[in-house]
Amino acid sequence: MRKLLAAFAGCLVLTGCTSQVGGAAVPAQKPPASLDCVPAGRVAPEGAPYCYRTPDGFTQLATESTSAVTTSFNLPRARTVTGFTERDSIAVSVYKLEVDSDKLPSDQLRSALLGTANEAMAGVYRIGADVRQTVVSGSRAYLMPITGSGYTADAVVILRGHTQLEILCRYDQHQAEVQRGCAQLRDSIRVLDFGRP
Repeated sequence: MRKLLAAFAGCLVLTGCTSQVGGAAVPAQKPPASLDCVPAGRVAPEGAPYCYRTPDGFTQLATESTSAVTTSFNLPRARTVTGFTERDSIAVSVYKLEVDSDKLPSDQLRSALLGTANEAMAGVYRIGADVRQTVVSGSRAYLMPITGSGYTADAVVILRGHTQLEILCRYDQHQAEVQRGCAQLRDSIRVLDFGRP
């Protein structure tokens, strides 16, 4: 469980996340069996268990992948950033978990994510009390409003088996555009289980 918590805290440290997130042990929607994202505008980092369509009007700012051999538990295996500027962007990061999150109760996951993030980022970021569970790409997801460092963000943490994927939507000057882009990205993203570590 500590690995799960550290992954979220690590994301906040690495990307300065702020976002909004919105899922039970068995989601109502069926998770995808393959990464079947639309080819036009498709973003799919090599070796990563996710893909999505770049939101309308957004530019791909960065794509990073890390070898499974050199990745520590709190560093993302892959990270992509799309948007306008660093402060008006959407960062997608994926982590490989040592535990199967599908077997953990939803209230335990929510408490772990909230507690670890608030403890790790005390005085830097603040996670709002309105953390909501929803389903994204057929998997449990948690929506979290975050504030800090002069801008606001919405975080979506998606859990699928051994995969923890985070969508961090930061906005400063382009709130409406980034929130629209986040909605498009959440609708188009496909997330698979990394499989057993």
